[in-house]
Amino acid sequence: ISLYYYTIPKLGISTMISFGLFGQLTFSIIAGHFGWLNLPLEPLTFKRLLGFFVMMFGIILINIK
Repeated sequence: ISLYYYTIPKLGISTMISFGLFGQLTFSIIAGHFGWLNLPLEPLTFKRLLGFFVMMFGIILINIK
């Protein structure tokens, strides 16, 4: 949270929100694949990877200036 307060004035709110979304999405894919935090194992499938890359493309579009 303190990192957000420091970087928002430098990068902008939309960039920081998209970086946070990227981190959460990436961690959820990895944690689900390996079963971290007592999550059920969800192996990486083509459908999940495709969804991940579509979301990443959307985040990139948000940050294009």
